[in-house]
Amino acid sequence: MGGTFSEMLSLVAMGKGVLPVGEHSRTYYPRPDVAYVPVRDAPPIERGAVWPATNTTTRVRESAVTQLPGDATALGHLMSALDTALCT
Repeated sequence: MGGTFSEMLSLVAMGKGVLPVGEHSRTYYPRPDVAYVPVRDAPPIERGAVWPATNTTTRVRESAVTQLPGDATALGHLMSALDTALCT
């Protein structure tokens, strides 16, 4: 199995399998040897900020909060997760 996203795309190009990816992959990883086929009835892929729990600092927390969309629920979930990570 490929260790990086680019390696996994290469395996797909060689006919070694399939790889579900988000719509953004078509734009950011264009390859003439890979067909990006939309799955219309699949739920959207959600993304979020991640980093090692051992590297959680005030600066990291502030940066993550500024990158969030204006969704207060998402902000609340992120802050709860950060608080839990900091306290364990």
